[in-house]
Amino acid sequence: MAKAKKAKKTKRIRRSRKQVRVAFVGAGGRARRVHYPSLAANPDAKIVAVSDLDEERLQTVTEEYGIPGRYTDYKQMIEKEKPDVVYAIMSPQYLYDVAATVLEMVRNLVVEKPPAINSEQTRQLAILARKNKALTGVTFQRRYCPVVRRGKALCEKRGPVHSAGSTFYKHAVGGSPYSRGAIDILSVDAVHAVDTLRY
Repeated sequence: MAKAKKAKKTKRIRRSRKQVRVAFVGAGGRARRVHYPSLAANPDAKIVAVSDLDEERLQTVTEEYGIPGRYTDYKQMIEKEKPDVVYAIMSPQYLYDVAATVLEMVRNLVVEKPPAINSEQTRQLAILARKNKALTGVTFQRRYCPVVRRGKALCEKRGPVHSAGSTFYKHAVGGSPYSRGAIDILSVDAVHAVDTLRY
């Protein structure tokens, strides 16, 4: 009897599950290298539309991933496509207005780190998300890497971690400024070292 109830419950969950409709604002290098491939490989997600100001990049990404919706105006894209979630992947100095608009249009939002140029912008985005009951996410991948998880688990076999260090090496010597100097390295890339250390 218990097995029959469990099987019935599982069937109901499977029937109610739907693909998440995803729209992208941004077809740049970071989005194309990381976000598009991972979502395209996820059977629970469907990329329905992309918006980018660069029409060549827009054409390339929509053809590569077979994405039907192609827009140069992200607001028009959101109004027409009504996605479940919007990925806004762009340099941080351009992100705030786009992210705030997406939240005001009552859409769930995923952004790259950092979520804004400063803590006040981040606070304002959090206020907008709460007001519009939107789910939000900032992509931090390093703490979820199997090698990091496994390493931490091996250390914890001997007891709780009592001291740890984390270092960031990319662009350590002679690198050009991030976003043409609009933001510092710690807020953009090196924050992965901070997040990993927090984990």
